[in-house]
Amino acid sequence: MKTKSFVTGLALAAVTAAPLAAQLAQVDAGIAAYQKTSGISGNVNSIGSDTLNNLMTFWAEGFQKQYPNVRVQIEGKGSSTAPPALISGTAQLGPMSRAMKAEEIDEFEKKYGYKPTAIRVAVDGLAVYVNKDCPLEELTMAQVDAIFSKTRKGGSKRPISTWADDTRFMVTYSGASQMPKMEETEASSGSREARSLTERYWSPATS
Repeated sequence: MKTKSFVTGLALAAVTAAPLAAQLAQVDAGIAAYQKTSGISGNVNSIGSDTLNNLMTFWAEGFQKQYPNVRVQIEGKGSSTAPPALISGTAQLGPMSRAMKAEEIDEFEKKYGYKPTAIRVAVDGLAVYVNKDCPLEELTMAQVDAIFSKTRKGGSKRPISTWADDTRFMVTYSGASQMPKMEETEASSGSREARSLTERYWSPATS
């Protein structure tokens, strides 16, 4: 980069997707409209959440229209890849679909002498998809909670590890001794952290 201040500003940012309960951000009316400057060129690397890949690409395209001499590279391999990339300096932007953990913040501060700046940019939603060949017509939120969760705050007295663990499953599914096959996101994904938060703050009244 020819403009040092531009690199410094980006190095502070760890872009995060906010929880569903986040409020719409209000922009200060006193902030002046952006004015394009000259002499901006070089490379910007973004490493982190694949959930934010499309949004990061959209922003990169808009930025490059203003500054065509800047090359923006985006790599989405999961939220947990963002902090190491920011700490090592291989990325200037670290998109994440979860908040940084205390130890990640500490490592960043140990390296640079200040904490990373988190900018909330989006709302992240999760959904459970069922294979079209599954004979079950529906799952209650309590059952989904019993299948995926460890805390079972949805009301189930025990986890659902096999189809036989719920009597309604036994009626509709012949392989009662089999375990439900579940596909999850990779360990580096911030979606796992979001599910953990769901377990912590589960409320049947709002589920």
